[in-house]
Amino acid sequence: MPRIDAKHRGEGQAKVFMQRALNPLLILIAVAGLVATVVDHRRQAPIAAEYRQLSAAMGTLDITDPDRFIIRRLKTEDPFDFAWRFYRPADTNLMTRVQFFSGASSSTAGGSQGEVLLRVRLRFEDLGMRVFFKHGSGSSTSGVGNAELGKFVRSHWEDLDIQVTEVGEQIELPLDETVTLLRISVPDRLLEDLDDSVRDRLKRYTSREIKVVLGTPDALAKAGGS
Repeated sequence: MPRIDAKHRGEGQAKVFMQRALNPLLILIAVAGLVATVVDHRRQAPIAAEYRQLSAAMGTLDITDPDRFIIRRLKTEDPFDFAWRFYRPADTNLMTRVQFFSGASSSTAGGSQGEVLLRVRLRFEDLGMRVFFKHGSGSSTSGVGNAELGKFVRSHWEDLDIQVTEVGEQIELPLDETVTLLRISVPDRLLEDLDDSVRDRLKRYTSREIKVVLGTPDALAKAGGS
């Protein structure tokens, strides 16, 4: 029977000790990787589901030029809801300007290349009306606290001047240009149907429209936000 000297026996014991120490560490690393994968999958699942739903309804966007914004309006059942699929090039900031009569708000979003969903929703409440805008994970709200104005807009919806991109129409936008996705205006011919207080307020407004404009910050600055 061969003899094992103390040196070799010590090296063998050290290897066994290292293997025993490494096994729990490797298991811990594997579990951590599995947890990270599950968490990432859960985060991406709603986005993937939304993308599959959009693709089934409208097909995929035709990305003919990855360096341009690409927009396509989606069909919605509610006449007060508007939605678009939107592609943004990599490393590009998108600014959205929402004008609500005399008030306006702007928001800027950056991020990686890809598609998101844009939504504009009008909601009528007892105290007035609001416009909700959603871009990917970001959102903003504008409103006016005048119940009569809200009732007027809703009851005269078919008579308002509404300019919006056609359903299914794909728009390709160079990064130095802006696009008006939606413009809702109160024409002069309807002012006589308004209550005196509401009509006087509208006449004092610098604008009698709701408008959503998109572009890069530089393009919007160049266009003056129009």
